[in-house]
Amino acid sequence: VFQDLEQRKYKLQIKRLGYDPIDTTLDLSAGHNGEPIVFSLVRSIGRLEIQSNPSGAKISLRSEDGKFARDGTAPFTVSNVPTGKYLVSASRGDWEMHDTVEVARGQTATSLFAFVDAPVNITSEPAGAQIAVDGQPRGQTPLDLQLPAREHDLVAHLDGWSDEQKRVDVRPDAKSSAHF
Repeated sequence: VFQDLEQRKYKLQIKRLGYDPIDTTLDLSAGHNGEPIVFSLVRSIGRLEIQSNPSGAKISLRSEDGKFARDGTAPFTVSNVPTGKYLVSASRGDWEMHDTVEVARGQTATSLFAFVDAPVNITSEPAGAQIAVDGQPRGQTPLDLQLPAREHDLVAHLDGWSDEQKRVDVRPDAKSSAHF
């Protein structure tokens, strides 16, 4: 509320985070009836592009406030997305990945999910241990596998020895290894 303003024209700028700014002139010259002036703010929008490698991942997009949600298949593009932070999930079979992206006014935000495999070398001393990856038997050591680039739980079993467990973080840009 502004009081005791001179009767003249004023340049006015109204800003609120997440909304397009309003630039206008407010005319309080003689003859203005004093009624309140109402301004309608318009939510700012941007665009979101989501890719997966390989393409075809199921995509789920949710705003942090829960007011905006979309589902689709990568490549997935959504225009007129209200500005703000979004949680993006991508899945291929039982493999699910998550990302957080922020959509800015008039900009295109992007997110890429790489569903790729990477080499893992598993050894044991002594050799011959049975290896399970994420609960599934995969063979005996020494063992070279191609596993999805993510964390995996490994269990080594060798008769006469206690089972050993390890977690390996398989990276798409490096060869991973585990030794029991």
